[in-house]
Amino acid sequence: MEDREYENSAKFSPFTRPLRPDRLIEPIHDSKELRATTSLARLLRATNRRDDACAMLADIYNWFTEGFDSADLKEAKASLGELCA
Repeated sequence: MEDREYENSAKFSPFTRPLRPDRLIEPIHDSKELRATTSLARLLRATNRRDDACAMLADIYNWFTEGFDSADLKEAKASLGELCA
């Protein structure tokens, strides 16, 4: 199946990634990367590198288009509030 067929069979928006069966593991990977980046941002904050931490965490946080009631995204949002203020 070509990529075009996937795009036509799933809702597609320029703000979300197209749904592809061969990429179903991606949300799990994104969540783990968010968790790791949130932890690294805390470490950077502790070493007076707030700007780096803010930029890095904001990049990952902006990947997400849903699930904002999850614990990981709530924690990331709270960290962004502290880092980027």
